[in-house]
Amino acid sequence: MGRELFDTIVIGAGPVGSHAAQLLAGCGFNVAVFEEHERIGEPMQCTGIIGVECFERFQLSTESVLREARSAKLFSPSGKMMRLHSEKPQAYIVDRGAFDRMLADSAASRGARYFTSSKVAGIEIAHDRVKISTDIGETFESRTAIIASGFYSKLARKLGLEKYRDFITGAQAEVTIKEGSKLEEI
Repeated sequence: MGRELFDTIVIGAGPVGSHAAQLLAGCGFNVAVFEEHERIGEPMQCTGIIGVECFERFQLSTESVLREARSAKLFSPSGKMMRLHSEKPQAYIVDRGAFDRMLADSAASRGARYFTSSKVAGIEIAHDRVKISTDIGETFESRTAIIASGFYSKLARKLGLEKYRDFITGAQAEVTIKEGSKLEEI
């Protein structure tokens, strides 16, 4: 085929894909990351509220943090409200696009190669290789692959992997708040 054989192809440049790419590239593996969008982190795919524990456990930089969250109000469908408060920050509110790009930059600095505007349309296992094809007809091979393209990705099903049986559905909203507002006032 004449093309480079990667050790791992990561499909999806969100936090999971880029973190995996960073770890593998940091260990000296030849890693390629395929992202369907032109710019990593756009459009925003998920919330920008991340627990402090996640930052500590994965030793993440806080450069994308916009503010700390010490309290929150939870509303039940019946209209009842519960307020949670702590003296210590429990979560960070991040610029989600900047957060995703920070992780991708970290992986790239360790040698991971990013292919943006490259939607993976097909995936197959052939003997000792994983073969992927993009929506523009390019093909790539690797020894392993990580599908990190989100909950609704069809790629896992294309490989015959089981459908998720247990899951929780969530909702998110993007809101604008006044400068100096407190989280509990939202």
